[in-house]
Amino acid sequence: MTIAEQLEQAGIKKGIEQGIQQSIEQGIQPGRCESRLAVKRRLLEMGLPGETVRQAAGRSGRRSAIDR
Repeated sequence: MTIAEQLEQAGIKKGIEQGIQQSIEQGIQPGRCESRLAVKRRLLEMGLPGETVRQAAGRSGRRSAIDR
């Protein structure tokens, strides 16, 4: 294998690794959002006011699923 071919293979391998990492991160993000929303819903079900839940989530002043 020539040096050029070795460099090409190394580049391909690095690209594949980056693609896998991005796919993992994209799959994790929705799960994180769903988990946060589930916690917010549980807090509301426990009787905490929506404003308190928003403040605890660091989103006071922003409209979220809690307001819907």
